[in-house]
Amino acid sequence: MEPWRPTLDEALAFFKQERWPEALDKFLLIRNKLAPPGVDTHIFLCMKNLGRWEGMIPYLETTVAPPNDRNPELWRILGLLYLNFERDVEKAFGAWRKALALDPSLGSKYQGLQVVFMEDSMRAAGMKPEIDFVDLATGNFSIGFR
Repeated sequence: MEPWRPTLDEALAFFKQERWPEALDKFLLIRNKLAPPGVDTHIFLCMKNLGRWEGMIPYLETTVAPPNDRNPELWRILGLLYLNFERDVEKAFGAWRKALALDPSLGSKYQGLQVVFMEDSMRAAGMKPEIDFVDLATGNFSIGFR
């Protein structure tokens, strides 16, 4: 048996019981012993359930890497994280474009995503995007063009 297997089994048991802090601790202990994406998806889900948004980007980036890049909700969340923690509007727009390409209905579910549809025309008018606010708990945000 692999030396990391008992820890993985414990982590998965905690995860199934929705004991997020314990599961997260165990997954983090063995993360570097497994090939990507390894347990990054589980780490991301634990962090999301705990509301621990900071530090989540690398785990979510691994989670949405091909061939697992077909989940629009994960792309939407990744865009929010880029906006909030990296203050990177371009990366956020890129993630949101992927989300909307996979599920155009997200544009009506999350009003803030409408900004992606306006981006080209606003830039053509010489305006630049500026972050007004980001609320990770609700998914609300505002980007103004000035």
